Amino acid sequence: MNGENISPVLLASLVDSDSRTLEHREPKKAMLCLEQLAEGNTWEEIAEATGFSFNQISKVKARHETAIEVRRKQLAAEPERGWN
Repeated sequence: MNGENISPVLLASLVDSDSRTLEHREPKKAMLCLEQLAEGNTWEEIAEATGFSFNQISKVKARHETAIEVRRKQLAAEPERGWN
């Protein structure tokens, strides 16, 4: 994930997060987590990249399930990924 390709869908989902959530406290790591979930990375890869525990990743995933699905569809539609 780089700064040029921040998903508006994931960003909007993060912005709407409650102030008590991990996403609110660590938005950059949360965005990375969401992007990697959408890309289909393993839990271990996400934990290594973000420092989040399995429990934290699970909670982030549950709170942003719809945004992750939308992002997956966007990624699949990108021709350079070769997923179509």
